[in-house]
Amino acid sequence: MEIAIDFEPHQAALIEDRRQLEVSQITSVVLAALIYADLFDYPLTLDELVRYQVGRAFSGSEIEKEVLESLLLGELVHQSAGYYFLAGREALVPLRRRREKDSAKLWPKALRYGQWIRHLPFVRMVAVTGALSVHNIGDLPDIDLLVVAQTGRVWLCRRALIICVRLARLLGDDLCPNYIIAAGNLKLDQRDFYTAHELAQMIPLSGLEVYKRMMRA
Repeated sequence: MEIAIDFEPHQAALIEDRRQLEVSQITSVVLAALIYADLFDYPLTLDELVRYQVGRAFSGSEIEKEVLESLLLGELVHQSAGYYFLAGREALVPLRRRREKDSAKLWPKALRYGQWIRHLPFVRMVAVTGALSVHNIGDLPDIDLLVVAQTGRVWLCRRALIICVRLARLLGDDLCPNYIIAAGNLKLDQRDFYTAHELAQMIPLSGLEVYKRMMRA
C-alpha cells in the first residue's frame, strides 16, 4: 500500500510530461504543414493537415482540438471557411478558390495529354504532379507530369515525350514531364521534403498498379 501511495504521484508526473510532449509535437506538426503550404500561397483544410503532417499520425480530432486550445497556435494560426493558414494570411482563402476554378479549366487538357502519353511505346504510368495536382495553378498554367517507362527504354520514352511537349506548345499549352523514371527502379534517389510532397500529392492517370508499387517503394 505504501508503495502505491509513493508511486501514484510519480506516475501522474510521467503521464503529464508525456501529454505535454505530445501536445508540443502536434503544434510542431501543424506549424510545419502550414508553413510549407504558405510557401505556395495555399491554405489547408483539416483533412490536408492530417494528410501532410510529417513523421506523425495524429487524427483530425486531435489536430483540431490542439488548434482550438493551444495558446501558441491561437496566435500563429487562423481559420476561415474551413481553411487553416498562418496569421495575417487571410487573403489566401479567396486566392485558393480562384485557383481551384482556374485549375478546373486546365484539368480536361491534362487528361487529354495523359491519354496521349499512356499510349506511347514503353510508357507504364502517367501521373499529374505539381500545382495542378492540388488544384493550385498560378499565373503560369503548366501541366507537370511524372512518367514511368519500361526498364531500359527511358531514353526512347524521353524522346517521344519531347515530341508531345512540342505539340502541346503548338496548341498553346505548357506540358512539363519533369520526372521520367524506370519501372525497375521506382525508389527515387532524391529523398527530401519537396519530393515527399510531390509523391503525396500526385494523381495517377494511368498505370495504377505501378503507382501502388512506387508508393510502397
